[in-house]
Amino acid sequence: MSSGQLAREGIRSAVHVVGDIMYDALRMHQKRAEAKSTILTRMQLAPKSYYLATIYRAENTDRRENLVGLFDGLNRLGKPVILPLHPRTSQQLREYDITPRKNIQCVAPLGYLGMLKLQEAAACVLTDSGGVQKEAYYLEVPCVTLRNETEWTETVEVGWNVICGTDPNRIVRAVTEMEHSKAAHPNLYGDGDTADKIARILTAEFQGQRTE
Repeated sequence: MSSGQLAREGIRSAVHVVGDIMYDALRMHQKRAEAKSTILTRMQLAPKSYYLATIYRAENTDRRENLVGLFDGLNRLGKPVILPLHPRTSQQLREYDITPRKNIQCVAPLGYLGMLKLQEAAACVLTDSGGVQKEAYYLEVPCVTLRNETEWTETVEVGWNVICGTDPNRIVRAVTEMEHSKAAHPNLYGDGDTADKIARILTAEFQGQRTE
């Protein structure tokens, strides 16, 4: 929740805008991913030569028409699609007899460092995950959200995320537009020092209480 939203609800004192702790975590592990992850070499992927997709939400996997629409859209994209396959998605593909085409490379679920590296080097991310949307923004990678809404409306407002739902035509059009977008990348989530700021604020608060 932003300070503006809090103010509209009457909360104006003791509000500190410190950034996003999730960005701290990404910054902390990004260099580890660079040093330790060999996933691009192992998968023979050049940076920006592929798209990365994640699909796992029940609203998408448990409705056949939604899953068919999503895979129709992915099938029609002009670059290979790397899809770490969630167990629920894998099960529903079998249940609905959906066979991804050859441009979709389904892989086993990945660890954090491998996923981070794949996101960073992708030409575009397509996802129904809230966390992946934000990580894409941190990494300055365009994002297409495979839902009808997002919690992170600010990423849409600045032009780095577009909401498509499961319509294949919208998915294809959005990926093309996002790849060619020249949108500015404002600092929405702080500088990666959120934890330090929180610690300093809490320390000052508790020290003040002890001296009263």
